[in-house]
Parts: sequence; structure tokens; C-alpha cells
Amino acid sequence: MAARQICWGLVILAMACTGEDVQRPAVLAAASFVDAARSVADGEPSFDVTVAASSVLARQIVEGAPGDCFISANSRWMNYVEENGRVVPGTRQTLVRNTLVVVAARGVEQGVSLESFSGFLAMGDPRHVPAGIYGEQALRESGLWSRVESRIVATGDVRAALALVERGEVELALVYGTDAQASDTVRVVHRFSESGSPTVRYEIALLEGGDPAVLQRLTGTVARAQYAELGFLVVER
Repeated sequence: MAARQICWGLVILAMACTGEDVQRPAVLAAASFVDAARSVADGEPSFDVTVAASSVLARQIVEGAPGDCFISANSRWMNYVEENGRVVPGTRQTLVRNTLVVVAARGVEQGVSLESFSGFLAMGDPRHVPAGIYGEQALRESGLWSRVESRIVATGDVRAALALVERGEVELALVYGTDAQASDTVRVVHRFSESGSPTVRYEIALLEGGDPAVLQRLTGTVARAQYAELGFLVVER
């Protein structure tokens, strides 16, 4: 319980540090959705954005962390929040989809691949981070899990995995296609086919006591166009 209270305190502190008015609406979003959420945040109504792994945010929401909307990178953690009574009924919906890729730093030799690399592979922790859960499934379906399992560096969220390869601390990282597009220092060395990997789906819902206008803004036409520019696959309403 003490650890959860500390984590909740960090979320509240993060919200307080994002602006002078701590009463502004707040969106709790999966780490991989940070750029997309912040691209919409300065409109009307404006809102603060707090990001972490979907699993971390879901647990904090259930523990009572404040927020208006929750954006989860998979249905498992949205289910958890909904089952614990924090989702406003009828507001849950699929927002966008994403893809899975493996990246290397741009300076790494051109021939590196999942089949040939000899170093470490960074990815979200498959025990609870959506990118890691999706990633393990994709690797198993591709017949590559047994080859890489002993060399995985598990991270707290997908952006941490991306950072490790950007800094040259690991050879490869399994991330979302939008993470690769957002980075100037990595290149894609492997793409998982849609038929050979799980469907990466982001869901959004209004939280109990949240402002419906924030949900409307995040799901509106203008916001969806911004998500598409960042590489997300927009789901038609």
C-alpha cells in the first residue's frame, strides 16, 4: 500500500508541475500517446497531461488519483479501471490503433536484424506494460521469442525502451511505429505484419467526475487529424 501511495503522490506532483493552475482538467495517458495528447492539450478546453505505463496509471486511478479522461494502450487496463467503477458508463471507446516495430540506432550497421543481432532487446515489461504484452505475443507468433527471451531488457514503459536504444545502451528496442516516427536517432529494422501480430488498440474513457468537454475534444475531428499526422491509425467513429 505504501508503494501505491508514493506512486499516486508522484502523479499528483506531476500534475501540479505542468502548470500554475492545478484545477485545470487532467488527462492520464499511456506513455506512447504523450505527443498525441499534448498536441491537443492547448486547445479549448485546455488540459494537463500526465503519462506513464497504462498499468501504472490504471492502478493509480483505482486508488483515487484525480483525472478527467484515461487513455490506455490496451483493453486490459481499461477493463480494470471500468470494473472498479471509475469509468463513466457509455463513454469508453476505441480511439486509434498503432503498429509494432523493432528499431536500432541510426549508427548501427545496416545488416542488424532480430534474427542476427547479438546484443540486448529493450521492450516494455511483458508482465504489465501494453507494448511488452503486445511485443511478446508478436515475437511468439513470429517464432522469435525463444531467441530473444534471455536478452530482453524490460522497461517501465515503451518510451523508456526507446530511450535505451537512442543512448546506445542496447542494440535494439521493440516499440510502436509512432515511437519510431517521433525519434530522429533511430531507424526501423523490423516491422511486424498485421496478420502476424496482435492489434494494438488505444481506448479512451471519461473518468468519474470528469469534464465531458475534454473527452469530446480528444475524440473530435481536429484531434483525430493530429493523431494521424503523428502516425496513429485513426479509428472512424
